[in-house]
Amino acid sequence: MKRLWRALTTLLRGIGSALRWLRRLALTAITLVVVLALFGQLNRPAPSLPDSAVLALAPSGQLVDQLSYIDPFGELLNPTAAPAETLLPELIAVIDHAANNPAITAVVLDTQQLQSADMAKILELGDALLRFRASGKPIVATADSYDSYQYLLASHADRIFMHHFGAVEISSMQAQRSYFADLLERLQIDFHLFRAGEFKDAVEPLTRSGMSASSRQQLQRLVDQRWQLYSDRISTNRNLPRGAVDDLVANYADKLRASGGDFARLAEQSGLVDSLSDRSQRRTLIADWLRAQSAGASPRGEPEQVDSASYAAWLRRNDQQRSAPATVIVYTAAGEILDGQQSAGQIGGDSSAEQLQELVKQQLRAEQPTALVVRIDSPGGSAFASEVVREQLQFARDHGMAVVVSMGSTAASGGYWIATGADYLVAQPATLTGSIGVFGLVPTINRGLESLGVNFEQVSSSPAAAAYHPQQPLSEAAAAIFQSSVDGLYQRFLQHVSDARQLSLSQTEQLAGGQVWSGGDALELGLVDRLGGLDQAIDAAAEIAGFSDYQVTHYQPQLTPWEQFVTTLNQQLSAFTARSELAALLSPLLDGAALPGTAQSLGQLRDSFNDPQARYLLCTLCP
Repeated sequence: MKRLWRALTTLLRGIGSALRWLRRLALTAITLVVVLALFGQLNRPAPSLPDSAVLALAPSGQLVDQLSYIDPFGELLNPTAAPAETLLPELIAVIDHAANNPAITAVVLDTQQLQSADMAKILELGDALLRFRASGKPIVATADSYDSYQYLLASHADRIFMHHFGAVEISSMQAQRSYFADLLERLQIDFHLFRAGEFKDAVEPLTRSGMSASSRQQLQRLVDQRWQLYSDRISTNRNLPRGAVDDLVANYADKLRASGGDFARLAEQSGLVDSLSDRSQRRTLIADWLRAQSAGASPRGEPEQVDSASYAAWLRRNDQQRSAPATVIVYTAAGEILDGQQSAGQIGGDSSAEQLQELVKQQLRAEQPTALVVRIDSPGGSAFASEVVREQLQFARDHGMAVVVSMGSTAASGGYWIATGADYLVAQPATLTGSIGVFGLVPTINRGLESLGVNFEQVSSSPAAAAYHPQQPLSEAAAAIFQSSVDGLYQRFLQHVSDARQLSLSQTEQLAGGQVWSGGDALELGLVDRLGGLDQAIDAAAEIAGFSDYQVTHYQPQLTPWEQFVTTLNQQLSAFTARSELAALLSPLLDGAALPGTAQSLGQLRDSFNDPQARYLLCTLCP
């Protein structure tokens, strides 16, 4: 027994020694990596461009106006947790600069990794590609296959290459909704809806079993308009006869059968692509075609390429060295509008208002002529937060700044409420805007709890008071208070729009009611001043402010010293972690702290409705 005990003790000591050794080794390795990363940061070479190159564009993930905030330390340990996003304004700036840069001879556009993008963003990026083509330089698009939006972007190229096993998936525009009223009735959960505006159907899925007539009418109008924009742009870009895209979609099955079930051949026969090949042949074909466009001036073989991220870094360094007597600042407000402090990717009533106010005060202290462009890409959200942010646009105007709003994919409901604080509004044809309406949503769960044997009682100093509690039925007095609050806010919304757009209240009421408008409709109705993208909004701000020589800067929220350090460290370690699989080794340490997927989704849903007065300016038709 003593021998067994001694053996066990020896084994445990050996394990302890091994663990201490491994811990020291791990700490030494981490220290070495940190030192090397800091050394690399201090000795980072200045970005540069080759004398002659092709600009390689490969947007990945989702096209966004503002990158979502990701905790840099968490991203370092678990890179897969960060959403794949491509910053649209940066990509457009790169394309526009490259159009006039003699070192860039062409663009190669790879859409394979583009996962999702709204039509407005695709068209805005496409307009930049058309400006590049107008400079006399060619663009080629390449991918194994194209979905609807990947192809819409690729159609802006001079020549489109695809794998011979690929396909172009073009389908009609659709809008779907699921309705949960029957499920909620089975669970005996009641949602009490208070709204102002016949078309304000944001919460119909919670209160109805199917689509209302007004909602169906509105959705059909928007779907038809977006399909027209889509098919017209493709037909124009590809020089197809009018109606050719509609004919292809309507008769796709018959046309596919006629092509022998070959998706790639059908795409080529329909004029959607120009060349079919395997991957290795495709690279050679692209290089040969580009050399032919340059009249043989390019050397044989694949041309040297510079990716958009490297070009953007070079461009930022050059911009830092430039100064001008005036500045146009671009502030991005993207995401749902929530009360309180929020990170990038959402609009926080407190955080966005504080940033805008500090931005204005800094420019006033610097005594430099400044104009402000606010890029809004939001379906709305909290009414209180929307007003707090709108007040800061008015604050900037009160201090002599020209304020212009550039609408992204969406600037509806609360997004449009914010926009009423500006001097001038610029929307894109595919922007969804308007949705001038208000709703309040109040749940009660007393029936469900009573069915489970849970009863609720309370005493009050004023029994007749219209108190609300989710565990008791909603009284008529409380319901009247909620509806009056919503009606009052709606009247304020109408007044804001009337004052900002110089419309009578009766004219504003005809455009309101929760109706969602495309950018083209909004221009005709007087809800915006012109059509265009961010560049046109910047030009408008400079013109209103009277600037002839100015620089453009994009506002970036200040990071804490810790965030700055870890972000820098993360950039330096990204290649190392990919090679050493450090992230894969460390990510299990984070799993215990992660919420299960369902609970996390429920938490996000709960956080979306955080207005202190339960009143919302939200468009759920809008992406």
